[in-house]
Amino acid sequence: HPLVRAAVYDALPKARRSALNTSAAKIAMDAAAAMRHRVEAATVTNDALLADLEAHAHDEMSRGAWSSAVSSLIAASRLTPVPADRERLALEAIEALLYSGDGAAARRLAEQTGFAEGPRRDAVLAHLAMFAGDLAAAQALLTRAWERRALVDDARLSATIAQRSAFLATSRLRGGEAIEWAQRAMSLAPDDPATGLLVAPSLALGFSFTGSRAEARAALDRWLEDPAAPPHAAGFVLLALRGFLRLGEGDLRGARAAFETSAAESLERGLLVVAALSLSGLTRAEYLAGEWDSAVVASQRAIALAVESEDRWVVALAQ
Repeated sequence: HPLVRAAVYDALPKARRSALNTSAAKIAMDAAAAMRHRVEAATVTNDALLADLEAHAHDEMSRGAWSSAVSSLIAASRLTPVPADRERLALEAIEALLYSGDGAAARRLAEQTGFAEGPRRDAVLAHLAMFAGDLAAAQALLTRAWERRALVDDARLSATIAQRSAFLATSRLRGGEAIEWAQRAMSLAPDDPATGLLVAPSLALGFSFTGSRAEARAALDRWLEDPAAPPHAAGFVLLALRGFLRLGEGDLRGARAAFETSAAESLERGLLVVAALSLSGLTRAEYLAGEWDSAVVASQRAIALAVESEDRWVVALAQ
């Protein structure tokens, strides 16, 4: 029983637990499991472990493995003795939780952690505001974050603010503005796959809103067909957006295939927002194809997942 295992583990002397976890980390076949054992083995501040945890988190983010990234970021935040690093890592963990679709956990972590004033905090609070459907607050926070970005010499942060501004522009159907911010984000972090994968949806929607369908498809295909990217850009919303583009072009078969694959892979990864978005698109595709029963089932699943995610925009779309 898990409680028995936990009781036995907790009863072990600290030095014994550390030694066992150190040995387990050396033989673990999975990188995430090895990292967890190294964290459990740590008894003092370990700069190498902290660097590895952050690198592992960023690698996981680039392939859409948000839950694993959250675990490494939270572990690093708790282990670092530097207050500024502790805050930065906690903010990154909140962002990863939001990308995973767990808005409730992201809000809890934000409420439990004190953050100093600055552009990094404003960028994360803006993301939380967008999740809650408060676009006016998000706009004010992003504007202030962008104006004060020089306070933190971090091109990755500047790219994040630009990427989030692009997403906000798409939420307001401002295609040209979305394209401008998306291209700015990519220029600030040209070698960061996670930024490219996160900004691609806003770029594609921006092109779609301005009538540039070929460019919209190309923005998604750039990553969906990249062998170095996760298959089907799993962990991101790109395949679902391809479904919506095909739906708009009247390609019901292609749209249904994209939505079904995106929903299945997102559910497997526990990504509530992407799964709900995919099932919402599938509902529309099934309805247009005359598959009424399938449309009802897809819509009910979409609403349930959207409500669980607490993302107001996705809840509205599903309903």
